[in-house]
Parts: sequence; structure tokens; C-alpha cells
Amino acid sequence: MAPISRWPEVWLDMDIALCPLRHTPFNLSKSWIKGLEAASAGVTVISSDTPAYRALEVGRQCARPKHWFSALEAYLDPDSRSEAIAIGLKRAAEEDIAVRWTDWEKVYEDVRTS
Repeated sequence: MAPISRWPEVWLDMDIALCPLRHTPFNLSKSWIKGLEAASAGVTVISSDTPAYRALEVGRQCARPKHWFSALEAYLDPDSRSEAIAIGLKRAAEEDIAVRWTDWEKVYEDVRTS
């Protein structure tokens, strides 16, 4: 655990973030926020194959245990990791509040006026 002011430091020593979720209704309703946090910190992401992580479109999604092993092995290659990191950083930039603030403004207005 770390205070929000130290959150970027949490990711400094990580090369790969694992985001496993068992396929339950609760887990399948979760967002891709942990994967996005990792991607925005320049960390390669391997996640469960859920609708949310497929929509995030970063790293590799794994449906079976053997997929986790092959994804980890693929990311032993620095070039493969670098490519995944570049894709993740680009995707994280698309979700930046400086880009998406109008979406949040709309949510606020919809809630305020309902």
C-alpha cells in the first residue's frame, strides 16, 4: 500500500503486471483500471481474457493457464515488451483526463439534472 502521492513509485521496479480474474459474474463486471494503471506507468500487462480487458487492448489476454505461460515467455524478449509498453502508453494517453474531461463533464451534468 502507498499513498496516492507515491503511487508512481510503486510501478518503478515492475516489468510485467499480472491481472488475473476468475470468471465469475462479479469479476466479469470489473473494469480494466489495474491494467490501465500499469500501462500508464510503462509496465507490460498480462490479464485474464475478460470483455473489459479485451476492450482495453493492451498486453495479452489469457483464457487458459497455458496462455499465461506463453505470454510470460513472450515478454522475456525485450523487443516484445517494448512494443507492448508503447501500445500501453498510447492507450493510456487516450484515457487521460485532459482528453476525456468532456465525457466526465457529461456524466456530472446527467447526474446533476436527473
